Amino acid sequence: MGRLAAAVVCGPALAFASVARAGCVEPAMTDCASAPPGLENLVPDLDILKPPSSPALALVGGVPVDIERPTTTTGAAASLATGIVHGLFVPGTTTAVEVTPYWLWPHPLLTSQDVESTRGLSFLRDWSFSFAAAPGPDPAKPAVSSTTTLGSTTAPQMPSNPAALMSLGARTTIWPGRPSPPARACMARIQEFMKGDVALRNTDEAAFKATWTKANPHPRRVELPQPPPDADDAAFAKWNSDMAAVNDAVDKEYSTRYTTALAGWEKDWLTAHGIPEDVAACSKVIDHRVGFVASIAGAALISAPGSDFSQFHRGGTVGGTGWFAAGYSWLIGTTSPWSLSGLGALRVRYQKIVDTSTRFTAADLGARVVAAMGRWGFSIQAMRLSNGATGFGTGAAWQGGAAIDYHLKSGYWITATAGSTDLSDINSWSTLTALVHLQYNVSRDRVIAADSSAVVATPGDAP
Repeated sequence: MGRLAAAVVCGPALAFASVARAGCVEPAMTDCASAPPGLENLVPDLDILKPPSSPALALVGGVPVDIERPTTTTGAAASLATGIVHGLFVPGTTTAVEVTPYWLWPHPLLTSQDVESTRGLSFLRDWSFSFAAAPGPDPAKPAVSSTTTLGSTTAPQMPSNPAALMSLGARTTIWPGRPSPPARACMARIQEFMKGDVALRNTDEAAFKATWTKANPHPRRVELPQPPPDADDAAFAKWNSDMAAVNDAVDKEYSTRYTTALAGWEKDWLTAHGIPEDVAACSKVIDHRVGFVASIAGAALISAPGSDFSQFHRGGTVGGTGWFAAGYSWLIGTTSPWSLSGLGALRVRYQKIVDTSTRFTAADLGARVVAAMGRWGFSIQAMRLSNGATGFGTGAAWQGGAAIDYHLKSGYWITATAGSTDLSDINSWSTLTALVHLQYNVSRDRVIAADSSAVVATPGDAP
């Protein structure tokens, strides 16, 4: 149907190191907006407690680009089977698969209005399963590693306690919130454009076809000489076959010429009928959500020492992690909107070494408040991390910090962050981190309109 493919955006979510813009507040159901490269571990970040996009991959370690996402039932079954076999029997294999069952089958009659009117079914539509296997450090042992000194820095090397890790996880949205007023206005504008775009293109294409076929009439049917009346049946059968072959070739050649001409016309038509600027800007705003949002995820992990699952019974581990996040966001005003959101997150961890009594259970929790107006954004957060939250053997600690960022122009942000990895020892300089950085972002984790006086695209008065 229309040619506008609205970008699949992360909605209003922004990482702690880049707080939200007006009308672009973070929902609890997404963590797609990562911190700037290289800064993830320098400032305490509540995102480590939010449900990850792929829970299984989060436990074994990896990045989202490594995930295979089949879109058919056959592909899903094949990917899962291959991943499990490789994870169990091929040491050192890294694989990750994510399957969303609801979308393995097409839903051609499902509209955006249907989705919004049945938000309670988001639990079913967003339900996804993930599987991941990868080599990594043994979670049952301290991360022993060698180091290399470069100037005044010390770089850790690969861990000396390798293990085979395999995980199975699931996540879903409990409640997705509701579209913000600018998002609803943009949905209406995009639908209006798509309907008009399709109608205009169909009319122009019909006119092109009529003009082209008039200038290029279909060739007449080719008639081959008929066999003599006294010819046998085989001769008449061959004549009929030759007639069909010759005319099929003529039809195919004519169809190919038309298809080629149509492709050239379509290219010229798209060039002459560009997507309006307000519609392009709207495609970046339609996923903004406000109101209550919540999501949940969980994953189980098993590991085998020495990257060999045949040794699982000799010091292997079993465990699991559960994530829950919920929040509420407000968008206030239409001409110069400002936003406020609060988010809480909980992570529960369990681990046991097989054939031993060694086990532990821990919970980490945190909260964040984000406010934004115009090009300015402000964020403050605090986390309570239990033992082992940031690595084997690490102790419990309160962490927190604050951030301010400013949108300079499209793609450019300047951000100042400050935090402490141990709020109980706030007077110790070793626990404090402060950063000021300029970032140019070309990905889709910063979703705002093109550089203009308005940060949120609001074509007309939002309903």
